[in-house]
Amino acid sequence: MRFVISFFMILIVWPGAAPKADIVWDYPFNDLSGEWSNNGRWYQSADSAWIHRDRFLPGASGPETKSLVYSTLTVPAGVDSLTIDLEQSYSLTGYAISGGWGASIAFSATVDGSDSHIIFYDSATGRSAGWIGFTDGHIQYTLPASAGQSVNLYFRAFTDVWGTISEAHLNWVFWEMTLTGHMPVSLENSTWAVIKQIR
Repeated sequence: MRFVISFFMILIVWPGAAPKADIVWDYPFNDLSGEWSNNGRWYQSADSAWIHRDRFLPGASGPETKSLVYSTLTVPAGVDSLTIDLEQSYSLTGYAISGGWGASIAFSATVDGSDSHIIFYDSATGRSAGWIGFTDGHIQYTLPASAGQSVNLYFRAFTDVWGTISEAHLNWVFWEMTLTGHMPVSLENSTWAVIKQIR
């Protein structure tokens, strides 16, 4: 897979002007190979990534976690934080006559492998007949990260069923993820342009 991180800005900044920001990374989720680590059950379409899981008893039992990980993003020069924007839609549903069910989704990030941030999390569980509806939404989260640091992104989908008659269903789709880099200070009167390409 080949992708381009472009960080291009032409600015004439007067002293005392507010810090500037520009989009530094854009990913349409149309290819989950290459830099993505996929432990199964994650799929891509023309403009989104998605997972669908159905767990039933009798049949499958015990917890199951499916992960999708991006691990090769390096913060560009001149940036002291990243704002992550993501569009998503999901449903967590279940049904139980004897036993129970649970389902959850999580989107998180680490900076240099240790500084962990929960960007989004939701869960549902039940011990009787019932279901939880679906939700559409926009996620926005600002991550403190400076030039040269590595950022890993994690998507995790969890389902569990127990007892004798129960089921859990998880659907999650997301698209249009962008990362916006924020400048720590204003530039002096100048014109500045940088283009960075990673293969």
